[in-house]
Order: sequence, then structure tokens, then C-alpha cells
Amino acid sequence: MANNRFRYIALLTVLFWGLCASANGIREQIMEELAQSRTAQDTIKALFNLYDIAPYSERMEAVEHIYDFAEKNDDQKNMFEAMRLMVSIYEGNDSLQNILHKRIGNLKDANLKQSLSSYARIRFNSHSIKMLPEDVRLKNLLEYIAYYKHPDSSNIYEQIEYLFYLCSFLHGSAEGNLMINYLHQLQELIDKLPPRDMSIIAMFYIYASDFYFNSGRLEDAVRANRKVLETNKEFDRIHKSEGRRYRNYDGTSYSAYHKLLRCYSILSLDEIEDYYSKLIEITNRNSRYKENTELRTNTEIYYLLAKMQYARAIPLILQQLKTVGSIDERQLLAKSLINAAQAINDKNTLLKALTLYADILQERIATNAKVNDKELQILGEINTLKQENNDLISKTRENDRKQHKRFVIYSIIILIAVIALLIIVFELYCKARKLADKLTKSNQMLINERDTLSRAQKELIDARDKAKEANRIKTDFVNNVSHEIRTPLAVINEYSTLVADCAEENRKPYIRKFAEIISLNTDLLLTLVNDVLDLPSLENTKMSVHYESASVLSICRFTIQSVSKHVAPGVSLVFDNDNDPDVIIRTDPRRLEQVLLNMLMNAAKFTESGKINMAYQLSDDKTKITFSVTDTGIGIPRGKEEVIFSRFEKLNSETQGNGLGLYICRLIADLLKGEIKVDADYRKGARFLFTIPIN
Repeated sequence: MANNRFRYIALLTVLFWGLCASANGIREQIMEELAQSRTAQDTIKALFNLYDIAPYSERMEAVEHIYDFAEKNDDQKNMFEAMRLMVSIYEGNDSLQNILHKRIGNLKDANLKQSLSSYARIRFNSHSIKMLPEDVRLKNLLEYIAYYKHPDSSNIYEQIEYLFYLCSFLHGSAEGNLMINYLHQLQELIDKLPPRDMSIIAMFYIYASDFYFNSGRLEDAVRANRKVLETNKEFDRIHKSEGRRYRNYDGTSYSAYHKLLRCYSILSLDEIEDYYSKLIEITNRNSRYKENTELRTNTEIYYLLAKMQYARAIPLILQQLKTVGSIDERQLLAKSLINAAQAINDKNTLLKALTLYADILQERIATNAKVNDKELQILGEINTLKQENNDLISKTRENDRKQHKRFVIYSIIILIAVIALLIIVFELYCKARKLADKLTKSNQMLINERDTLSRAQKELIDARDKAKEANRIKTDFVNNVSHEIRTPLAVINEYSTLVADCAEENRKPYIRKFAEIISLNTDLLLTLVNDVLDLPSLENTKMSVHYESASVLSICRFTIQSVSKHVAPGVSLVFDNDNDPDVIIRTDPRRLEQVLLNMLMNAAKFTESGKINMAYQLSDDKTKITFSVTDTGIGIPRGKEEVIFSRFEKLNSETQGNGLGLYICRLIADLLKGEIKVDADYRKGARFLFTIPIN
């Protein structure tokens, strides 16, 4: 199964390279090896070889293949190596950098994760800093020094990142003593890194070599470039041992040898010959350097100067001065031209060289003056920040002293309190001993009391059983009586309606009036009976709630229609939301109807003129709905807003009802996890508010 998986992945990769590759013998050979690979090690080796021979435009796709394969096989070492290569490829792409940082977080080895995270952050952030305009870079430098938390001295990676960023901020703007100081501190830390951090080591020495050379520190520049060559050899040794036949470091090696040759004045003749021959070897096997005329000319110039072949070097220097744009390179070439012209006593060339060198020095002096001004400005700002920091430290220490003093005072107070507490505890212990003696005497008395209580308990159990039986008989009686009452009332109501319908036309209005009176009173009597029957179940929380989807408009219209016949003449009953879109809620519709009917009946009972309004409104977060019933009746006296919800409570003993309607509404509201109350601010009658959750 594993062999099939490797073959499948290999064939996919071969297909990709077959589509994007030109006819190339080496590539075809590697793709054949990839197709024939049987182990994960063989596959990863072939993938790396394809990456090493790929042109730069195809390397992003190639390294993604390597990472995907290593991740599927949980190959942490090669996941690390693939992401190390991605750092340089993704340097200018912010979105891909974010993806890379997430991938680094998936590494299981904490040391590899720390090393690669620091390398990626240094590479990406240093690149971003260098891209900033000079004024923005200096401003950010001061803010970085002012607000950045000083790195943990025990974490060498934090210190290295901190100093790398400082050097990046100063690069090209204030490359003076301040920069040299930071660079030396950074080099001390770099030399302490373990071998797994060779990428960080090589990156530093490549960066430092140019600065040391431009600052005239040739010995430091030579050491830095030799360190670059050492890391290249170590990388090459590791990769060759892993089967990467085509991996080479010609680019960084050529640059290092070229920079070493520029320091010919402190090199021996053997070293010069060795470095020059290495450059020739790289040029002969790499077409890119053969085609770079300017680079080859520079190399030839420094070699001829080192060999003191000044007559041959002068024409090359004059030619190169026409194309070189860097002030550092022009200054070096002009100085070399002066030395060569003096050596062969070429006065015309010497005059040109001195004039050119004077112009370059004047430009350099102006540049150095700006650099010094900026460095002094930065140092001034840093000193100010340091002074502010010292003041802050002094304040902190003073606060610590005050806090320590308060701590001592509090400790003394606590100690005194503990001693007092121990004294109190001792006194309580003595009292407890006395109480224990008394309790021993009381224990016998309690035993006697227990026997007495046991007898009383048995008697109470017998009484409880009798009470339960009596309660059952009472319930059966009430249910039977209610049934016997409901049936005659329904018959009376139906017959009164039938009588009215069968009366003569001239007597129908007269008879129907009495039929409506009979219907109204039978409804009132049924309401009283229902309230009495529901009360025990509600009070004992035995009444079940049946939740279902219900239409608010339908319920409101039903209750309005049911109560309309109970409204006094001249009183209008209005449903404010009658024309609004319907709202569907999840609740017990029968219990909701019961509350709304009681609220409307209560309003109809106490409103002799004016109108009764019923409305509803959803809460802002659509989780609750509030029903309101507003009337223009006699209203509720202040201070009685809660009294009216008590059981059997009637503010006017002469009004109809048993005083249970609002009490039952409150019980049902609690059952539905809602609330019902009186709007105390409304004084033109009475307004009741009933709020329940929608779901």
C-alpha cells in the first residue's frame, strides 16, 4: 500500500514537471528516478533534485510539492527544509508569508519551530523595513526603541531579532558608530547559535560583509565572507549526504569570493590566486556569470591590482567608472585608479583620478554629514528615552518601597488580628467544653423526645393519609359538580339562543336581548368555575405546557371576538395590529388565549365609556413579545399595582368575579417564563403588559 502511494505521488509530480519542463536530459533522468521511487526517502530526494535544477519561476510550485509530500508523511526534517526554502521565495508576498507562519506553527520539534520562526520573521520584517522611505524608517526606529519591550536576556532568538531590526532601521540612513555597535552585539549572539541555525548565520554574515567593507573594516569584512563560504560548504556537505546532486551555492560563493578579492590589500598572494581561481571555476560552469560583463570586469580589476599589473587595470577601471552607480564602488575604483596611476607615473590618468576622487569625497562628506546628523538626532532621542526610562524606573522603585512599607504595616495588622483570633478561639473552645457537658445531659432528654416524636410522627402520617383521601374525595366532588354545572349552563345558553331564533320577527330583538343577557351570565359563571378548577393545578405547578407554533394575529382576533359581546354599549374594542403582518411564535396557545381573555374581560368589566385597545410589540432583539391591553376605565389606585394580582383580591367588592382572574394570569405568565404587570405610568385608565419569550 505504501509503495503504491509513493508511486502515485511520484507520477503526479512527474506529470507536473513534464508539462512545465523543456527537453532536458538531467530533468528527464530525475523524473524517471521519481517515477521508479519505492520509498518516501527516494521520492523526497528526487523532488529536491528537481527543485535544485528548476528555474526561479518554477521553484514556488516545486517547493510546494516537497512540503505537501513531507507533511503527508509527517517528515518534520524535510518540512523544515522546505519551509526554509519558502522563506526566500515568499519574501515579498504578504499573503503567502501568513500561510508560511501557520505552517511553521505545525512543526512538532520546538527547537526547529523556534529557529525557523526567527529566521522567517527576520527575513520578512527586515525586507519590509528596507522598503520604507528613509524618513518613515527613522521615525519607526525611534518608536521601536521607545515602545518595544526589551527582549528576554535568556532567549537568544529574541535578542537577535531585536538587534536585526535595529540594524535594518539604521541601514542606509545612519551607518555610523551606532550601527557598528549594534552589529558587533549581533555578531556575538550569532556566533553562539547551534548548527541548525546556519540560515540565520549565513544571512547575518552576507549582510555584515558589505557594511564592514564600506566602513573600511577590511579584516571584519574578510572574516564575514569566509564565514559565508564555511556555511556554504557545510550546507553543500549536508545536501550531498542527502543525495541532492545538483544543489550548489555558486551565487553566494561567487559574491563572497568577489568581496574577498576587493580586500586584496590585506590578503596574501596565495589567497588572492586561490580566490581568483575559484571565481574562474564558477564563471566557467555557470553561464549567468559569463554573461555578466560588469561583474567579470570588477573581478579582473581587483585581481590585476592585487598582482600589481596597473597598466592593464587602468583601462578597465576607467571603463567601469562609467557604469558603476554605487558611491562606495566608485570611491573604491577611483582610489584604486589613483594608486595604479601613481605606480606607473601616469600623470594624465592621475589628474583625472584625483579630480574624480575629490568629487566623490565631497559627495561622501555631504553624505556622512547627513548620516552623522541623523545619528546624533537618533542618539539624542535615545538618550531622552533612556532618561524617561530611568525616571520611570525611579518611580517604580519608589512605588515598590511604598508598597513594601504598606506590606509590612498590613502584615503587623494581620499578625495582631491572628493573635486576637487565637484568643477568641481559645475562649470559644472553653465555652464549647462547657456546652459539651450540657449537651451530654441534654442528649438523654433528646432521646426521650425522639421516642415521643416517633409516636407523634406515626399519628401525623395517619392524619396525612386521611387528609390525602379527603383531598381526593374533594377533587372528585369538585370535578363532578363542575361537570354538572357546565352541562346545564351550556343547555341554558343554547336554548336561550334557540328561543331567540324561533321568536316572531317583531319580538326577536326583545327576546334576543334577554338571550344575550343569559349567554353573558352563563359565560361569567363558566369563567368562575374554570378559575376555581385551574387554581390548584397552577399553584402546585402540575399544569403542563404544550408548546407549538402559533399565529399571534389569529389568537388576538379570537380573543377580541370572544370579549366583544361583554363590552359595555358605547365602548369600542380595537386591535391595533389587525393590519400588520402575522408573527409566528412558539408557545402554549391555549394558555396565551386564557391570559389575553382575562386581561380583556378585566378591561371590559371596569370600562363604561371610551375604548379598549389591544396591541403587541416585538423586542429589539426579536426574542420576546409584549401584549398590552389599555382601557379608559376607572384605573388602578397608586400602590395597588401588585395587590390586584393576589388571590381573591378585589378592589371593589361589589364587582363581578371571584378575584382569581389576574392571580391566574400571573401564575400562567410564570409557567410560560414571562411576566405580567401594570403600567404604573399610565393614568387615563389601566394598562396591563404581558411579556413572554418567542421561542
